Amino acid sequence: MIDWELVNKNNSNSLYKNFFAKRFLIYGSLFLFVFISIAGFFFVNDSTQSLIAHDEGLYARRASIIVNTNNWFNPFDKVHHKTIGSYWLIALAIKFLGNTDFAVRIPSFIFSLLSIVLFFLIAKKICNLKVAYVSTIYLISLPLWIQYSRYASPDMPYLFFTLLPIYSITILSTDYRDQSRDKFYIFLMGISFSLSFLVRSFMILMPIIALTPLYVLNIKNIKFNNYIYFLVGLIIGLIPSIYNLFLLTSIYGNQSYMYLFEFLQKKSLGEFALNNKIYFIIILFIYSFPASIYSVFSSFRRRYEIKKNITYIVYIYPLIMLLMLLGISSSHYQYSLQLMPSLSLLSGLFIVNISKDIATDKVFIRYLYITNIFVFIILFVAIVFMINNSLTYFTFYKYSYILTLVSFALVNLLSFVYIYKFSKLNLTKFIYISLITPVTHLIFINYLYNIGAIGSPNKTIKSFVSDNIVREISRNYTINLFDIDSKTNTLLEFYLLKSRNVVKLDEINPNAYILTEEDNLRKVFATNEYQIIKCIDQSDYILAKIKVKI
Repeated sequence: MIDWELVNKNNSNSLYKNFFAKRFLIYGSLFLFVFISIAGFFFVNDSTQSLIAHDEGLYARRASIIVNTNNWFNPFDKVHHKTIGSYWLIALAIKFLGNTDFAVRIPSFIFSLLSIVLFFLIAKKICNLKVAYVSTIYLISLPLWIQYSRYASPDMPYLFFTLLPIYSITILSTDYRDQSRDKFYIFLMGISFSLSFLVRSFMILMPIIALTPLYVLNIKNIKFNNYIYFLVGLIIGLIPSIYNLFLLTSIYGNQSYMYLFEFLQKKSLGEFALNNKIYFIIILFIYSFPASIYSVFSSFRRRYEIKKNITYIVYIYPLIMLLMLLGISSSHYQYSLQLMPSLSLLSGLFIVNISKDIATDKVFIRYLYITNIFVFIILFVAIVFMINNSLTYFTFYKYSYILTLVSFALVNLLSFVYIYKFSKLNLTKFIYISLITPVTHLIFINYLYNIGAIGSPNKTIKSFVSDNIVREISRNYTINLFDIDSKTNTLLEFYLLKSRNVVKLDEINPNAYILTEEDNLRKVFATNEYQIIKCIDQSDYILAKIKVKI
């Protein structure tokens, strides 16, 4: 006789174990991805790294001024065009970790990790665990995401503070009502918007405009009395900005806040260049590959079981953001960082849902296959071009580039050859094969960053300032910077311990040190009146000691 109670108990135990086994696999692999990112950031040789002059050098130099003057609200000698909070996180890192590339980049990395966690929670809330898993892995591995996780700027903190209101709305859009919970997330929305203004000034207007319709759709779920908490959060978050503007107004008058509006007008209503918009779209497509391809396919295949008002977050919100980014005069490619979570979510939806219906989605699989062949051809041409241009001067960096391109090409080709034979694959295998590309991206792009092949264009300047003699001179004497180009000057002001800009050579005292082109010294001094200490490689700049006064 069959013991049905025992059978049911065994089935329940099996389902219970399978349930937790799948979740252990998902969360374990996500942790592995995050660990690879953390290891890629922390285990790096500082000598291979250097800041990008604009904008990293500018943010780092201005943040160091805040630390050196210990003035956190008015450190500059004239009215500034950005809110002071855009430099605070970098300044805090410099204060505790010193003037290093690692220090100025770590705030972006920390907020990239926080944004990954927040994005996973949003995707899990509006879709399901599997979509959240695939989407998060794609987000972590996008080239633009990796770049700005290692970039000294307020862009990643700004993204985090714009994701917080989205997460709050996903919580408030549920039918379940809890007054304490509602008050907290309404407060969180308010303080998120105001902190976004603190770190990125009027850039916050774009996500506010894009989210307003969704907010209106869910307004009926929230009691009117709870809106006071939104205002409280908004006011608390605005306190630093209001105090900063009040302090500047007492010194510079109306110019202090008018300068912010003029900068907004310049960036949004200036000259419209079609070439700039085309370039922006191309860069967006490349820097978000392969999520950019999957997102296009996902938009044409909308068969996803998600709530109607949450569909706004998946489709309408990124579309409005994209149109606004194309509509403003300055479409810098870093602005597209705001679109990376949406593109990753669309990719996760596409990959998970396409695997549920093999027969009807054969056409999409063939499109993916053709697209991959096209990408493979582009990569192959790039490999041939690099090898051809490296025959006479083959460096370690070029070798690394070629190795990475070969890996990308082979991974793309082999993974989609299997996908083309999809009828022989089950759901799990398909998802795993689809994750091969982001895994390869994550490992090799981090590798290129770590060896300084990408993201470190000023290694000659870094090598110069890292020289023991130069550091000793900079520690004990002020190095005078004369007639230096803007980008080099920005980096030198950050890296050198003591420096100042001089307009005329007669401002320099005898036995002082100067960094300039040697031709400038020859026009004023005889050869025996100055001593060359060190040159900056691949440039005409030299560090010299002046022996006489003009």
